[in-house]
Amino acid sequence: MAVENIDIRLEYRENMGKNKSKQLRNEGYLPAVFYGPDYKEAVPVKVSVDEILPHIQS
Repeated sequence: MAVENIDIRLEYRENMGKNKSKQLRNEGYLPAVFYGPDYKEAVPVKVSVDEILPHIQS
């Protein structure tokens, strides 16, 4: 099985919480959290469902 790199555009999100996450989903986004070695803290982000869905279904 080959590993493939993909580029996914993440957008920073300021509003967090159950209601805001539900609102994001209704708008076609998935709430997510970005972690990395160059970041001291987790970064709250959102990603478009249309952009990520083809990659997680394959």
